[in-house]
Amino acid sequence: MANILFGLFFLVLSVVTFLETRGFSKLNYSVMNSATFPRIVALLMAFFSFIVIFRGLKAHFHNNKKDNTEAAINRYGAFGIAVTLVYVLLVGLLGFLIPTILILMFYSVYLNFGKFRLVDTLLIPGITTILVVVMFLFLNIPLMRGSLF
Repeated sequence: MANILFGLFFLVLSVVTFLETRGFSKLNYSVMNSATFPRIVALLMAFFSFIVIFRGLKAHFHNNKKDNTEAAINRYGAFGIAVTLVYVLLVGLLGFLIPTILILMFYSVYLNFGKFRLVDTLLIPGITTILVVVMFLFLNIPLMRGSLF
């Protein structure tokens, strides 16, 4: 049942993402524009959401017995979504750099079941975020600026 719910959540998210790209600026001289990449990601997300929903429905109808780990998986996934929503709110307040490093550090500890490793927790999130910032600066694409910074 958890796969069905998460699949539906991400399917709705992909539809909203695709619809929100309608207002992006378009270039008359190019096939690619600012909406191309988000639309491709939204379509891929919808495709994989359908696969997750299908697998969830298939497992649900083939196995009618209750799985003991389903509640734990629901809490684990719901907590991850909640943290991501807090990240989106923080990006609006603080800008891209600080919240991105913090969420990558959090997920590195969270996905390693609470184990703190220097390379995984500090170096990789910092280097990854700096590389994204450098790439955006190189491409002359502005990153989100927060209302506080």
